[in-house]
Amino acid sequence: MALGQRRLARSVLLLGLALLARVSLALNHTKSLSRGTLAAQLANSLNKTIALISGIDDERIIAQHMMKVIERNNNLAAAICARFAEKRKCTEAAKKYLSRCKAGNCVKLDEELHPAGDKEANIHLPNTYQLEAMFHVFDLVIKDFRIEVKGEKRSLNYEMKSNFYRILITSVMLSNTLFKNLGQFEVFLSRYLYMATLYYKTYTTLEPTKTKLQNTLWIARFLCGRRIRRTFRDFVKRYATGNLRKMPSHYVVRKTADFADYMMRQKQGLDRLAVHFADTAIKTLVKTMQATAARASRPWYVKLMGGTHKRLAKKLTPEDPNSLLFKLRDKVMGSRHTRPYFYDNFVDAPLKK
Repeated sequence: MALGQRRLARSVLLLGLALLARVSLALNHTKSLSRGTLAAQLANSLNKTIALISGIDDERIIAQHMMKVIERNNNLAAAICARFAEKRKCTEAAKKYLSRCKAGNCVKLDEELHPAGDKEANIHLPNTYQLEAMFHVFDLVIKDFRIEVKGEKRSLNYEMKSNFYRILITSVMLSNTLFKNLGQFEVFLSRYLYMATLYYKTYTTLEPTKTKLQNTLWIARFLCGRRIRRTFRDFVKRYATGNLRKMPSHYVVRKTADFADYMMRQKQGLDRLAVHFADTAIKTLVKTMQATAARASRPWYVKLMGGTHKRLAKKLTPEDPNSLLFKLRDKVMGSRHTRPYFYDNFVDAPLKK
């Protein structure tokens, strides 16, 4: 593990040196840029390098804590599989994950092929039992940390807890969604549904009271649906490019035929929410893909006018901290009105409001 971490760190440092070299080239050959602009480029390159190295440290620290939890708990497989009917199958998968995590690789999960029973089941999703095992172990890590900070007269607030889960699921996505030897459509759909599964699993873990209410009341599902749809929509807009825009809706529907059943297995007692969540993920994907394809087929002058309109609207949006209204207010009122960081949910990066 240590050798692999050193190799990964060395690769990151080489990437950082490449970024710095590119900026140095700009310093030597681009005289038209101001000193402030070049300094900003250099700072941005350094920040990217530091962020990559920090990500390695975060994953390593999390793995160390999860390994400690496994070492001191001898009967984890039974606790993990308590709610599942297929005890033998679950125990085998859970023990395989625990053994792998004990060796240092806690974010690697086996896969399930979906739709189940299909002759061409090529949508890759995380193994339900191993995903349960990972979240169970990580929950014990969070409990240990809560006791630790309580001894230091501090508290583990929601933002800190959600950040821990954000680090975990980011590492899981990076380690499990390469998907070699698959077509473009299969890779994208597997990654999208993989993300949706992790989102649902983490959301129901972080918000137990809210999700129970959503499972009971349709109005609660309706009111909380906007944030969920936005997360799915942003993912599609970011990654559905090129030929992916030609993905037919009937293909999506056919390949997600058992996704709701799969989601119901992820959390006990939340069947209505699981079906609603899966339905929202599929409908948002189809709707956003259709809208993206429609925008791509517009004439160039329509795209130009639309882009200009969006940029102008963004500058005048009162909620945007970079808008003209906010900048004018800060100049008049002073910097004491600067808003703090706001954490929306575990998948969104910190936003300044």
